[in-house]
Amino acid sequence: MFLRTLPSSKPPIHCKTISTSLHLFFTHPIASHSEQPHTNDVPEESISVASRSYWTKKIHKLCTVDRNVDQALRLLDRLRLHGYRPESLNVSSVIHALCHSKRFPEAHHRFLLYLASNCIPDERTCNVVIARLLHSKTPILTLQVFHRLNAVKPEFVPSLVNYNRLIDQLCLLSHTYEAHKLFIDMKSRGHQPNTVSYTTLINGYVRIGEVGYAHKVLDEMLQYGVRPNSFTYSVLIRGVLRSKDFKRGRELMGDFWETMEGEEDPTANNAAFANLIDCLCQEGLFCEVFEIAEYMPQSKTVCDEFAYGEMVDTLCRYARYNGAARIVYMMRKRGFRPSLVSYNSIIHGLSKDRVCMRAYQLLEEGIKFGYLPSEFTYKVLIERLCQECDIGKANKLLQFMLKKGGVDSTRIYNIYLRALCLLKNPTELLNVLVFMLQTRCQPDVITLNTVIHGFCQVGRIGEPLKILHDMRTGKFCAPDCVTFTTLIRGLLNVGRTEEALDMLHN
Repeated sequence: MFLRTLPSSKPPIHCKTISTSLHLFFTHPIASHSEQPHTNDVPEESISVASRSYWTKKIHKLCTVDRNVDQALRLLDRLRLHGYRPESLNVSSVIHALCHSKRFPEAHHRFLLYLASNCIPDERTCNVVIARLLHSKTPILTLQVFHRLNAVKPEFVPSLVNYNRLIDQLCLLSHTYEAHKLFIDMKSRGHQPNTVSYTTLINGYVRIGEVGYAHKVLDEMLQYGVRPNSFTYSVLIRGVLRSKDFKRGRELMGDFWETMEGEEDPTANNAAFANLIDCLCQEGLFCEVFEIAEYMPQSKTVCDEFAYGEMVDTLCRYARYNGAARIVYMMRKRGFRPSLVSYNSIIHGLSKDRVCMRAYQLLEEGIKFGYLPSEFTYKVLIERLCQECDIGKANKLLQFMLKKGGVDSTRIYNIYLRALCLLKNPTELLNVLVFMLQTRCQPDVITLNTVIHGFCQVGRIGEPLKILHDMRTGKFCAPDCVTFTTLIRGLLNVGRTEEALDMLHN
């Protein structure tokens, strides 16, 4: 249809063959007009299917610039009907575009179809495509691509990074035996497994509870002269502790600290330390965490501030807020200041656990180094203080929050008023409303509805009716449906049915 060459009276244009790799065509500017066999002025219908450079560029543009992979696929299918054979760049462009659109299953399927039709990209493109497919985190599909590539292109060897990533993804889905087969295949193809390869496989066996096999992998690692890093030991420690072999766990922790001292990469040490603290907390060995915080056996291999912060965050994640507060005490005694986010997590957690007096104590200590609770933490803590009938501390907390910059004062008051409703003390509600007006903080409809609700729940209807009158006369904001619903319910609760019906109708 649009691929046949139209007859022309002009002499044919002879295209120059470009001998360089096509991937350079898209990364370097076009040198001269002679290298462009077709211009924008030439209708696409007149361009021959043999003009591979034009169609390659067209497909690439549709995939990367226009982000229209479906049109690129339709164009490629029509071209193939006329004998066009996709090359490495076409395959790469289409697969990348499908992955960019999160159409990973289709990307896997398309690549397998290309391989089945003998459209096999070069080794570099194959590795790039595999790396892109691995972003899908569907290792079973990607493993099929591995096997198919081995069948149609036996000389192709995936990169060590791609092997390691696929092994890791298989292990994360507990397909550890498949991962080990892939590990053996990697060795048979000439790759020398590195620390990442062995650590990933050890982690896979730990995840499925096969600690014995994990030890065998570690022994093989040492036998082949591959040095385990601190993260390797932290992974194995997790498995050993999970199997309740605490004696062996302590032995491995000794190796762990020694390995950390010889580790040159601080990132690996940080990750290993975080993993160790997590597995200790997961197994309930909180005393071990406190011992580490006290003696800091990692020395200078991990920044002290990072180590303390990691212990605080992990203890909070396992809802051990008092333990986290204990770590904060150690930190401050040694001159370190906890992060405001971590400190807020501790106070929030203690408040939820109804340890509000300890939470308030930490709040007062935190104010000295610039801490103020988030709005959500303030809500939880002030409700707990009101439930404990400690109005004095609740009032102080209110004042702390009002001094905090960038807060909506009316909303802060509303949260406090809602907490006071738990006390069933309408006098205090009225005092707060008066204080708001004295400080020129204008109450909104939520404020007034909350005060009305507080009076109605204790059977006092006179004050709410006065507030409604002030709202109707313009002294305050206008009432809404919640205002009337609350008042009608209050009237019914005290037996004033006629007034409730009158309010409903009017």
